[in-house]
Amino acid sequence: MPRLGTLLKPTKLSAKRHACRAVAATATAALAVTALGGTVSAAPEAAPGPRADLAPIESPVSKIPAETRARITAELRKTHGVPADAGVESTAAAEEVFRVSGRDRYATSVETSWYTPWGDIDGDGELGEVEFEDGSFWVEEPAPVVYVATGGNYPDALSAAAPAGLQGGPLLLTRTDSLPGIVADEIERLQPEQIVVAGGEGAVSADVYDELAEIEPNIRRDAGSTRYETSRVLSERGFAHLGDQFPGGAFITTGKNFPDALASSAAGGTYALPVVLVPGAASGLDAETEALFSRMGIDWASIVGGTGAVSEGIEADLIDRMGGDYVERLGGATRYETAVAINDGYFGWDHDVNGYLPVGANIATGKNFPDALGAGALAGMYQEPLYTSRQDCLPNDTLDHMRYLEVQEVWLYGGESALSPAVEALTTC
Repeated sequence: MPRLGTLLKPTKLSAKRHACRAVAATATAALAVTALGGTVSAAPEAAPGPRADLAPIESPVSKIPAETRARITAELRKTHGVPADAGVESTAAAEEVFRVSGRDRYATSVETSWYTPWGDIDGDGELGEVEFEDGSFWVEEPAPVVYVATGGNYPDALSAAAPAGLQGGPLLLTRTDSLPGIVADEIERLQPEQIVVAGGEGAVSADVYDELAEIEPNIRRDAGSTRYETSRVLSERGFAHLGDQFPGGAFITTGKNFPDALASSAAGGTYALPVVLVPGAASGLDAETEALFSRMGIDWASIVGGTGAVSEGIEADLIDRMGGDYVERLGGATRYETAVAINDGYFGWDHDVNGYLPVGANIATGKNFPDALGAGALAGMYQEPLYTSRQDCLPNDTLDHMRYLEVQEVWLYGGESALSPAVEALTTC
């Protein structure tokens, strides 16, 4: 059974295979470039900061046994009238391919949320005990949190996906001035313990906030006067609960475009790293971000994208602050290669050094942002990578890297106008 039946704990390679991979601690770059045909960035020879000891942080989802998560998935699909084989693509590939798609961006975010194990599973309108077909039982639980962001623009939501996934909650989209009924219904079903609204009233209006507060009074708005201040607020509040468990790292991405930040969100949720937006063309690191690093104890960083995205001046300031061994740049010639570089730098490193095998890989279009927002949160929750793809075909390097990680499932987000049947068939270009 897919998705909720996957294991969230690191799955160890056999002793023989792990011994073969252990050389990656000193030769990861050569190994990864060989696997990828030598065309994209590989994991660095020395990880920044403490990444060599980095491992997925236990999430609320990972505490639920895999067999139970599988039964919840089956029950949810039945409740929503989804046939057992719906969205499953039969291909000649070894991987099983699934598509999550609604009639619009708001419905897609809701259908993505169905793959979380929370809320009213059997559709009786309340939380209680569910008996599955095999005679086992599950006591339904409220979602720990639901993040809500506008589906009309990307800046305020870019830093929300990582903390949502880390905390075990979905990221749902709303219109600025009205809460879609399907989204309100999903939040009612989830019965969350908290709602976090990402962005100010220009992104999610006071009326929508008030409607959300009627569903769950424990609500807060994480917002600032700019996209960068909003990112800092989401980062600081979204990881504060970790305390001493916070690993002290961060992704640094431009706030002027969405692909790099979105591609970072799954790794951010998996490894408890905020995605911090900066004005990438600036000559240096701004004082407000430096102050955030001091408050959070951030002492190592992965810059995402080339110097056209995040300037050499910002990189130099980070090195001055943290030291050259604690700053790296992960990027490629295209947004798709940058996504591979991020996943190689984190999931690839964890695979090589610790034997971590993510069960699934997640793919969203690299040309638009809505589908990837919810996908990033869900991928982080399940501790799996998120890639971006062209609409008409899957980049060669992406498929190569997914197979390098030995994934068993591939999850696509969005309809055929976002990711074509060729992508679903894992046809490369």
